[in-house]
Amino acid sequence: MPTPYRINIPFQPDRRFYGKSDARELTKDTIQIANENGFDLKKSSTEEIRKFMEANWLGIDCSGLVYHLLDALLRKTGQASMQKIGFPKASATNVAKLTAPEFTEKIKSWDQVKPGDLIRLNSKNADHILIVLNSELKTRNSYITYVHSSGITKTTGVHTGEIINGKFPEDLSVFSYNLSIAKISSSASDLKNRKPSAYNEKTGDGIYRLKALK
Repeated sequence: MPTPYRINIPFQPDRRFYGKSDARELTKDTIQIANENGFDLKKSSTEEIRKFMEANWLGIDCSGLVYHLLDALLRKTGQASMQKIGFPKASATNVAKLTAPEFTEKIKSWDQVKPGDLIRLNSKNADHILIVLNSELKTRNSYITYVHSSGITKTTGVHTGEIINGKFPEDLSVFSYNLSIAKISSSASDLKNRKPSAYNEKTGDGIYRLKALK
């Protein structure tokens, strides 16, 4: 089921409400709190469960989601885990840490994007991060599929989206990004020259790749 967004609040005394739990922990916590409140999960619809989770501060924030997906990817490729390559635990990791130079390298052009890459968006609302699931950049109709967790987009919680032919979806406009990276060209090779109008590498906007996944 779609997982709700949960903003991370520093020094939260209860781990369950950090917004950093992985899928296994979140499932366990939801069952536990449902039992404590007499909420029957088996008789509830997906939307009712989602609302119950939101009401009880259960969910995940953008950096928590990316952390656990990267951790799973590292384990799948046999390259240890996030903590083994130097990251703190998920509850102590934010967007800045995920894109820190000690762990990542910046990708200079959009036509180099590949699954597992991170797209960092800085805005007046908050720093935000997406992780790329798939990309096809060698054809005229190029696209990048990503997943993220957000509480301020039209669709909230964990959901996917696509950057098609260099065009950012309206869903991300809340992060101060213009909907179009640049004028759409008929050549896929020109994708590397397209950037969001609000794109500012000096403030940290950009595409990042975990060094362990090079």
